[in-house]
Amino acid sequence: MGHNGAGKSTLINVMSGLVASSGGNVRVYDSTLEEDIDNIRRKMGIVSQFDVLWDELTATEHMNLFADMKGVRNSKFDHTVTKRLREVGLLESANL
Repeated sequence: MGHNGAGKSTLINVMSGLVASSGGNVRVYDSTLEEDIDNIRRKMGIVSQFDVLWDELTATEHMNLFADMKGVRNSKFDHTVTKRLREVGLLESANL
């Protein structure tokens, strides 16, 4: 992946739109950062290095947070949350 200071975190921050690019462009499949950052964000998954909110949010709140960030809400969202939490054994933590 590269040594400290190689630019790994900076690249992820640019790709997700958290930091402006100082030059060049990024292509993710058929989308470029300059033309379609929303599409790139829907395709990317980023796990934070630091767990800032984890102790403060319920399992359902986590699912809502990431769904909002990824823009994946639909009419079956609540059903999908319940299904996925059950699959990973976290249904009992859904709203604690």
